[in-house]
Amino acid sequence: MKKILIALVAVLIAFVFYDQHQREVRAAKAAAQAAEERAEELRLQSQAQAAAIKEQTEALAARAADLNQQAETLHAETTALKQEVAAEHEAAAAQREEIVATQQRFQTKAYRMEGLSAAQGVKQAIAQRFGEFGKLPGSNREAGVAEPEKFAGQSLRRLDVGRNGMITLTFDEKSGVDNGRIQLIPDTATQPTLKWRCVSPDFEDITVTSALCEFKPPEKI
Repeated sequence: MKKILIALVAVLIAFVFYDQHQREVRAAKAAAQAAEERAEELRLQSQAQAAAIKEQTEALAARAADLNQQAETLHAETTALKQEVAAEHEAAAAQREEIVATQQRFQTKAYRMEGLSAAQGVKQAIAQRFGEFGKLPGSNREAGVAEPEKFAGQSLRRLDVGRNGMITLTFDEKSGVDNGRIQLIPDTATQPTLKWRCVSPDFEDITVTSALCEFKPPEKI
């Protein structure tokens, strides 16, 4: 009887340990299952976060590209505007220069025409002397006109009657050339009237003043 009790106690103890072991095994499996489920949950969360970050990154990249395009467009427009403004300033400056140059040409022409106008009376006096005496005067006195300095005006310094009745008009720097000269040369081959030739050894642009005048260096007059 004692042995049977001992055997029953041993079986009971074994059963208790076995039951405890099974409970621990089930608890371990439950913990492992829970861990796996948590891991899967974390993996899904991680994937979702990664997808969201990727989407945000792509959106930011697209926005950055758009801003960059806008910046390039703005830069191109600004550059074009600057070039347009510079071109307008250049054109305005060129126009101002042209206006000043035109005014200068008109003023220069006016100064030279002053001398040519003063010479008209002298040409008549020389023609009259030539008609009376048959020869050309060689000075202002012989031509019966005022002394050279008496003809001075805004730019004209003097008017000289020289050899063979040639009239020399001498101007100051306002004429374009300081001491610039215009010479009126009589031609007696057209008697009884005199034909005058207008040349300038100094004013290369003399035709701007008068189409009847021409530029000729001194050695070609």
